[in-house]
Amino acid sequence: MFDNIGGKIKNLARTTCILGIIGSIIVAIALFSSNSNYEPTIGAGFAWLIIGPLVSWLSCLTLYGFGELVENSTAILNTLTSSKHHHVNAISAVQDETNWICSTCGTSNPHYIGRCPNCNTYR
Repeated sequence: MFDNIGGKIKNLARTTCILGIIGSIIVAIALFSSNSNYEPTIGAGFAWLIIGPLVSWLSCLTLYGFGELVENSTAILNTLTSSKHHHVNAISAVQDETNWICSTCGTSNPHYIGRCPNCNTYR
């Protein structure tokens, strides 16, 4: 349910925008068809036809932008998490290269120790 929430927010923004545009066009058509000499509605119809879709599009931009922000945050988090594991692996690899293994007991010892603390064997 909460997987790919950024994509779902963006789809909701697209759907809301499309429904708002369609609704504005329907209201404009209804105003055009109900025009009479006593109540002229042509101006209101044109206003709904022009301003309605524009307002719908502008209001959905923030929701779409929020979905984009959530997607990018997730991608950044995944990148940082994978690079952190890579960094830890690189550090342990470097430590393994600088350590020496005791020939008697097989203990891994730091490079600055000349004698194995486990069995007192010299390097």
